[in-house]
Amino acid sequence: MTRNHTFFFFRYFSLGALLLLLFQAEGLAQPGCPPDFVGEPGMEPRQLSPEKRKALMARIEELKVWKLTERLNLTEAQSVKFFPKYKAYQEKSAEHFEQMHEQMQALRVMQEGKASESEIDAKIDEFLKTQAAMPELLHHHIKEFREVLSARQVAELIIFERDFMRDLKGILRKANRRGGRFNSNDDD
Repeated sequence: MTRNHTFFFFRYFSLGALLLLLFQAEGLAQPGCPPDFVGEPGMEPRQLSPEKRKALMARIEELKVWKLTERLNLTEAQSVKFFPKYKAYQEKSAEHFEQMHEQMQALRVMQEGKASESEIDAKIDEFLKTQAAMPELLHHHIKEFREVLSARQVAELIIFERDFMRDLKGILRKANRRGGRFNSNDDD
């Protein structure tokens, strides 16, 4: 896989992970309930409780595993070998995104506060190191996926990641237009 393909996959996966961190939509965890971020325009989103966030992430993960198994046409033997590798990649990616999110918040505070130029530069370097590690992480895990999946399945995985995040973003957008109400048809 070329670096351009790796970057393409990383870019779309990054968008999806950031959406999950930033939107924090409670409505996916409990269909029919308004998410915390819905309200008057300009309102700040409220943070989900750890329990609700965990439930949301679990539901999204279940949906993703189901759709991914179907889309890649995984055999039972492939599923048993692939999903632990995929979960490890997802967890490492989530850690990196959480670090980048925290570093970005720290940069914002430093920029608005009285931090020196050298302190801000150090935080920028820290952020860039974390960001630079992401393509290498992806490259490493793609190699691991190739131990289990065919080249066509890996290609389909890359396309699936982009499609899944696009679809999830669409579901969130539709729900937001309906005032936070989710329909069971939204995830079709």
